[in-house]
Amino acid sequence: MFAGWNWEIFFGTSLIGLIIMALTTVIIFITNPIKINENGLIVKNQQSGALYNNWVLINWDDIYSVKPITLICFKYLQLFCKGHGRPVWIPLSVMKKSMFIEDLVRYVPDENPLKNYITTGKILDVTKLVKVEELANSEMSEKQISDIYVNEAFRAKHAMKNGAIWFYLIAGLSIINTIAIFTGADWRFLAGLFILQFVDILALVINEHTPEIANFTMFIAIAINVFVVGILIVIGYFANKQHKWSFIVGMIVYALDMLVAIVFRDFVSIIVHVVALIGIYNGLKAKIKLDEIEKKSMSIVP
Repeated sequence: MFAGWNWEIFFGTSLIGLIIMALTTVIIFITNPIKINENGLIVKNQQSGALYNNWVLINWDDIYSVKPITLICFKYLQLFCKGHGRPVWIPLSVMKKSMFIEDLVRYVPDENPLKNYITTGKILDVTKLVKVEELANSEMSEKQISDIYVNEAFRAKHAMKNGAIWFYLIAGLSIINTIAIFTGADWRFLAGLFILQFVDILALVINEHTPEIANFTMFIAIAINVFVVGILIVIGYFANKQHKWSFIVGMIVYALDMLVAIVFRDFVSIIVHVVALIGIYNGLKAKIKLDEIEKKSMSIVP
């Protein structure tokens, strides 16, 4: 069913991807030193993605949850902090690790979740939105629990918007692909809708063999493009407005488009579609999480 050379390309691309991830991890490890003082952690600003010395202070009081993670043999701590849409990654595979741990124990306040993990190895993963009873049994005050929900709601909204952006991105790249095809360019963006590329190429083939209906064929092709791209933009609009159904409908539409790519055995396009679907699905998960947060917040806030 699958051509051999396509599998070779797939495995070769996967191997290159793993190598790039490993090199990226090493570069992050080397170029992101950590400074510790009595106020908190001073790290590179990971939220802005800056490659220069853009430092930011993570106050101890801003850390409300900790999660250990291993990425390509390197150990990290994910710190979930107030006002941060994404967790702050702290590498534990550092030089003079014992001294680093000693500094953490010395400076981190006793009630901080980071201190609890460093000294006991235990975590209370509030990012999973454990049951209200479990949080209540953790000796947290109602204000602390409420603050956790506020912070997690902020992260969920951030992730949901990132998922919604995919619809606008796919729509925009689909338009660019249509322009490229009609102008004779030999490149395309793989995240664009595959079905529209098929429609555009089919229109060009029909025009070549039946030039007398070229204007009508082009009109139909452009109308289909405008209609489908318009649907994506509308879906993106409602997804950005926190409508769960829009993520579900959008995923179905893009999954159907991926089926067309599967029929034509465009494996690289399939991989890109899978990545985009994961991004959209993460937005859907964030919306579900946000709804859960709102329900639980109402159950604890007087």
